[in-house]
Amino acid sequence: MSYRRIVFSSLIGLSGLLFVSCSNSTGLEDPDSLRGRIGNLKGVTVVELVPYYNYDREFLLDIEQPIDHQDSSAGTFTQRAYLLHNDESSPMVLASGGFAAYADDLHEMTQAFDANQISMTHRYFSGAIPGSDDYQYLTMEQAAGDYHRIVELFKEIYPESWLSSGFGKGGLAALSHRRFYPDDVEATIAYSTPFLNSQTDSRPMEYIKSLGEIGTYDNIKMFQEALLKRRAEILPYIYYFMNYTAYNYYYTWSMNVDLILELAVMDYPFDYWSYHDEDLIEIPDTSESAETLFDHFYQVVTLDYFSDDYVNYLSPSVYQSMTELGAVAYDSDHIKDLLTVVDLDSSVNFNYECLAPADIEMVYNSNALTDLQNWLISDGNNIVYLYGELDPIISTAIDLSGGATNAIKLIQAGEDHYIGIAAFDEADQVYNALRDWMGFEIEPLFKTATPGKME
Repeated sequence: MSYRRIVFSSLIGLSGLLFVSCSNSTGLEDPDSLRGRIGNLKGVTVVELVPYYNYDREFLLDIEQPIDHQDSSAGTFTQRAYLLHNDESSPMVLASGGFAAYADDLHEMTQAFDANQISMTHRYFSGAIPGSDDYQYLTMEQAAGDYHRIVELFKEIYPESWLSSGFGKGGLAALSHRRFYPDDVEATIAYSTPFLNSQTDSRPMEYIKSLGEIGTYDNIKMFQEALLKRRAEILPYIYYFMNYTAYNYYYTWSMNVDLILELAVMDYPFDYWSYHDEDLIEIPDTSESAETLFDHFYQVVTLDYFSDDYVNYLSPSVYQSMTELGAVAYDSDHIKDLLTVVDLDSSVNFNYECLAPADIEMVYNSNALTDLQNWLISDGNNIVYLYGELDPIISTAIDLSGGATNAIKLIQAGEDHYIGIAAFDEADQVYNALRDWMGFEIEPLFKTATPGKME
């Protein structure tokens, strides 16, 4: 799957964090009664943490949310979030990750505005599971309702301008929040956000065929074929990796090793370009040793995602892909006869469906993203869309050519899926727009040794 480098520091929770105080503590300092005021917000439980980064204070929040924002009788659940506090008179960044939130989450717009930040766990991910895992209430609209309630609660303490920010799936969540609650925030910045048109969107793979020098895609296909033709030589390396992670990271592995190889081979072209590290640009000759082939393969495709730990963690995202968000269709005709486990004719999108939660019906709602895109094109003002030229997802980017809004879409040459505003030649255009929309000064960010990489 194309979920590479998702922050996954802990499946359980807050290992290693130092807890300072909770809302009911009486003998600990609480400047400006901030912790107490947060704890007095309806349905909010607060614990103060030693802050990450250079922030005055950080809080762990457990926020009571309706399971169904349209029907209160469905009950409530607790949503985990983190608050980085700078100053009540500073703007607030509503950081949408699309997955679980962690105490070390930090969005670049938070730094640029010297802002406060709330990062929240998306419903159905670890820390925000509504009672059962049947995913009945896992929709963009329900998640937007979660974000809306957080805005309503915390604007009592942070009344200044709010900006929402999201990357990939988190970008879709931020934009969906805008669609259903357009007045909650003053602006939104969405990075590498896909607008897939079905459960089998072929546009990313067609775009991949045009990337690189002449013959690059042919080399990609030959490398895929070599991995499968030399299966007996490659599998021992995958077994070694599985045993290593089981021993050192306590991963468990239920998936058949041949299936892992075949799924990872199908992922390879997408991942090669999505996370196009220049050090990996040279694809090994297929006559090289199995160790050389595997070393390159392992650096491009994240095999961890086929462990039970990641499959379980990511199952809500797979469900969303197959019911609302859409999925990428891989080009597998050239390797079809080399697949021994994968049956491409047995499902709509084998790569996703074999990783989907078991015994849960998945019915695709094609209207969800269509409705979102239509609203964004006609009414989505004060939004910035940022894409890297090498990212296959750019083939699905929203079309703003009609000019009905003041939204900005920038595409940076030479950049991949992991982008940051500092990598953009036209970054000043974004800074100027955000100043106008937010009413606050913004500090331009500078390129680092690895420009554009985001956690």
